Amino acid sequence: GVYAVDVTTNGCTTTSSDFVYLITATEFQSADLKVYPNPVSDKLIIETSHDATLSVYDVVGRLRIFHLLNKTSNTIVLDELPHGHYLIKIESHDFKKYIKVQKK
Repeated sequence: GVYAVDVTTNGCTTTSSDFVYLITATEFQSADLKVYPNPVSDKLIIETSHDATLSVYDVVGRLRIFHLLNKTSNTIVLDELPHGHYLIKIESHDFKKYIKVQKK
């Protein structure tokens, strides 16, 4: 979809530029992938049986973190990200998975 944000301060309102939020892959359930905890404070654990890449996007679609994942348990440190909602994309040659995560 196409989204914009309205911000009102002291009775004055301004609107951000439009931005596109698009997911093109189908989300599926897999026993080969676990992402926890959600919501997350500082460290996100990702268990996968595939070598994969991890991309973390903020709500306006900016890439905030890129990480290579091993076929094991991976710890991703999110302590430098501000509180809010993020979209995580985990991709290997076999699949592409999108997961919404809240950082508290």
